[in-house]
Amino acid sequence: VDCAEDDRSPYFPGSRLITKAGGDNLNGWMKAKVKGKQWSLCFSSFTDDATTPSTFHKQCDQYDTTLTVARNSLNYTFGGYVRLPPYATICRALLSALAAPAGL
Repeated sequence: VDCAEDDRSPYFPGSRLITKAGGDNLNGWMKAKVKGKQWSLCFSSFTDDATTPSTFHKQCDQYDTTLTVARNSLNYTFGGYVRLPPYATICRALLSALAAPAGL
Protein backbone atom coordinates (compact mmCIF):
# COMPACT_ATOMS: atom_id res chain seq x y z
CA VAL A 1 0.00 0.00 0.00
CA ASP A 2 1.53 3.28 -0.99
CA CYS A 3 1.06 6.57 0.88
CA ALA A 4 -1.68 8.98 -0.13
CA GLU A 5 -0.62 11.48 -2.77
CA ASP A 6 -1.26 14.46 -0.45
CA ASP A 7 0.94 12.85 2.26
CA ARG A 8 4.04 12.36 0.08
CA SER A 9 7.30 14.11 0.92
CA PRO A 10 8.28 17.22 -1.06
CA TYR A 11 11.94 16.14 -0.68
CA PHE A 12 11.25 12.89 -2.54
CA PRO A 13 8.90 13.69 -5.44
CA GLY A 14 7.62 10.63 -7.24
CA SER A 15 8.09 8.33 -4.25
CA ARG A 16 5.01 6.34 -3.34
CA LEU A 17 6.55 5.07 -0.10
CA ILE A 18 7.95 8.14 1.68
CA THR A 19 5.41 10.22 3.60
CA LYS A 20 5.90 13.88 4.56
CA ALA A 21 6.89 12.90 8.11
CA GLY A 22 9.24 10.19 6.84
CA GLY A 23 10.81 12.61 4.35
CA ASP A 24 11.39 15.14 7.11
CA ASN A 25 13.01 12.42 9.22
CA LEU A 26 15.25 11.24 6.35
CA ASN A 27 16.19 14.82 5.50
CA GLY A 28 17.21 15.37 9.13
CA TRP A 29 19.72 12.51 8.87
CA MET A 30 21.42 13.95 5.78
CA LYS A 31 24.69 15.81 5.85
CA ALA A 32 24.60 19.55 5.16
CA LYS A 33 25.67 19.00 1.53
CA VAL A 34 22.35 17.31 0.67
CA LYS A 35 20.08 18.41 3.53
CA GLY A 36 16.95 20.21 2.29
CA LYS A 37 17.53 19.32 -1.35
CA GLN A 38 15.00 17.58 -3.54
CA TRP A 39 15.95 14.04 -4.56
CA SER A 40 15.29 12.60 -8.03
CA LEU A 41 13.59 9.26 -8.44
CA CYS A 42 15.76 7.10 -10.69
CA PHE A 43 13.76 3.85 -10.32
CA SER A 44 10.33 2.78 -9.12
CA SER A 45 9.12 -0.81 -9.01
CA PHE A 46 5.62 0.63 -9.44
CA THR A 47 6.38 2.02 -12.91
CA ASP A 48 9.69 0.54 -14.13
CA ASP A 49 10.55 -3.02 -15.15
CA ALA A 50 11.34 -4.68 -11.82
CA THR A 51 11.74 -8.21 -13.18
CA THR A 52 15.55 -7.96 -13.35
CA PRO A 53 18.11 -5.76 -11.58
CA SER A 54 19.46 -4.46 -14.90
CA THR A 55 16.80 -1.76 -15.23
CA PHE A 56 17.61 -0.43 -11.75
CA HIS A 57 21.35 -0.39 -12.48
CA LYS A 58 20.91 1.20 -15.92
CA GLN A 59 18.92 4.06 -14.41
CA CYS A 60 20.65 4.53 -11.04
CA ASP A 61 24.33 3.54 -11.26
CA GLN A 62 25.22 6.97 -12.66
CA TYR A 63 24.56 8.64 -9.27
CA ASP A 64 27.26 8.85 -6.61
CA THR A 65 24.79 9.36 -3.77
CA THR A 66 21.73 7.13 -3.57
CA LEU A 67 18.97 6.49 -1.08
CA THR A 68 17.07 3.27 -1.65
CA VAL A 69 13.69 2.72 0.00
CA ALA A 70 11.73 -0.51 -0.30
CA ARG A 71 8.72 -2.23 1.24
CA ASN A 72 8.53 -6.00 1.68
CA SER A 73 5.57 -8.39 1.69
CA LEU A 74 5.26 -8.02 5.49
CA ASN A 75 4.68 -4.26 4.98
CA TYR A 76 8.03 -3.26 6.50
CA THR A 77 9.67 -0.22 4.94
CA PHE A 78 13.47 -0.12 4.96
CA GLY A 79 16.33 1.38 3.03
CA GLY A 80 19.95 2.21 2.57
CA TYR A 81 22.03 5.32 1.87
CA VAL A 82 25.25 5.16 -0.17
CA ARG A 83 27.57 8.07 -0.87
CA LEU A 84 29.74 6.37 -3.48
CA PRO A 85 28.79 4.39 -6.58
CA PRO A 86 26.79 1.38 -5.35
CA TYR A 87 29.47 -1.19 -6.22
CA ALA A 88 32.65 0.66 -5.27
CA THR A 89 35.03 -1.56 -3.34
CA ILE A 90 35.26 0.85 -0.46
CA CYS A 91 32.10 2.65 0.54
CA ARG A 92 30.27 3.61 3.66
CA ALA A 93 26.63 2.59 3.66
CA LEU A 94 23.88 2.80 6.20
CA LEU A 95 21.23 0.11 6.17
CA SER A 96 18.52 0.33 8.74
CA ALA A 97 14.86 -0.17 9.30
CA LEU A 98 13.21 3.18 8.73
CA ALA A 99 9.68 2.31 9.75
CA ALA A 100 7.87 -0.88 10.48
CA PRO A 101 5.25 -1.74 9.40
CA ALA A 102 3.67 0.77 6.98
CA GLY A 103 5.15 3.98 5.57
CA LEU A 104 7.99 6.23 6.50
